[in-house]
Amino acid sequence: MIGMDRLTYRITNENRRRLELLKAFAVIENSYPTFQDIVNRSIEDYFSAVYEKYCNQSPNDGYLRKKMEELLPG
Repeated sequence: MIGMDRLTYRITNENRRRLELLKAFAVIENSYPTFQDIVNRSIEDYFSAVYEKYCNQSPNDGYLRKKMEELLPG
């Protein structure tokens, strides 16, 4: 299990190995990322991808779309 602040979640052994490799070889913004950096970046990238897909399928003035726009990574 990985704990981040008040959030704890389980990851598969396969994803744990992937995370270890990313930690060993990844460079994000000219620094070596922590596990938390990698997980946060992954969530941001996934959220952005879901937002784009949602925008292609929903009305421009939807409540959920506005809420998602507030949470888009800077």
